[in-house]
Amino acid sequence: MKFICHKQEDIEEVQSALSTVSLEKPIEVTIKEYNLTRSDAQNKLMHLWFNEISKHVHLTQDIIFSAEVWKDELKEKFLGFDFVERPSGKVVAQVKKTSKCSVKELSEFLEKVDHYCVTRFELMLPRPSEIYFKAMGLSPPVKNIFTK
Repeated sequence: MKFICHKQEDIEEVQSALSTVSLEKPIEVTIKEYNLTRSDAQNKLMHLWFNEISKHVHLTQDIIFSAEVWKDELKEKFLGFDFVERPSGKVVAQVKKTSKCSVKELSEFLEKVDHYCVTRFELMLPRPSEIYFKAMGLSPPVKNIFTK
């Protein structure tokens, strides 16, 4: 069983579940802060943006780099590195993977990419409402039904 608790009632549900567990065999109980990894909306928006960057730079500067190359470049610039020890004992720097980012970390990364594109390329990245607001953890604007 796995529980994600947001309020006291959730903890009570965990306590109830624990009270029904048989201890014929040892069990493991872990309590840690919940860290949601990046969302589908963030992933979609990120890939859309890197494709847009690639197209824009090709059209405006006649420089061709794939979306994947731009992703690597901007991950290095804004996410930094993890240091990983190899079996040989050598420690190497690896560009941080977006798949290991929390929702908050990836939102911050996307904000930096967005700002970079405006300042570096004068490029306003697309914000399709069906994914942008979810990706950035924002509430969509309320539509005014009384205006045309």
